[in-house]
Amino acid sequence: MSGYGFVFPTQSDLQQARRDREQVRTIPVWTVGYDANDSIAPLLVERIALNARDAGLALQPSTSRSTDLRLVRLSIVSTDPWIALANVAAVASLSIADAGGNSVQDLYRAEQALLATQRLIPLFHLPATYAFYQVPEGLVSGADGSWRLADAW
Repeated sequence: MSGYGFVFPTQSDLQQARRDREQVRTIPVWTVGYDANDSIAPLLVERIALNARDAGLALQPSTSRSTDLRLVRLSIVSTDPWIALANVAAVASLSIADAGGNSVQDLYRAEQALLATQRLIPLFHLPATYAFYQVPEGLVSGADGSWRLADAW
């Protein structure tokens, strides 16, 4: 969310994952929960389970509320990165460190501290896009991407 995602490697290291897995004698089967009303969540959880299997881990998809892991879809609620980060932390029942300032470095440190808890693993960001055959008259979008439909026709 801070815009520094490009700094982190995106290539998977399956060999290292397998070496790490071999350090543990017994690996339990973990359940991965998802919202049954989300039409895309089952597909994502199945893909995650397949990738985990490649590394020697066993994940079992489940719609139960009581699971070991949970796939959650979060919306970025603000274009202000501090507000967005605070919202993500709140949804994950975590807190972010006191900003102490408003610099980009403070934002980066706060985001890294949140990720260091290892209770939140961002998978990807998919921006919302819209397409119109003809743009409705009076349609205006806010700075946060929301639509002001009251005067549209």
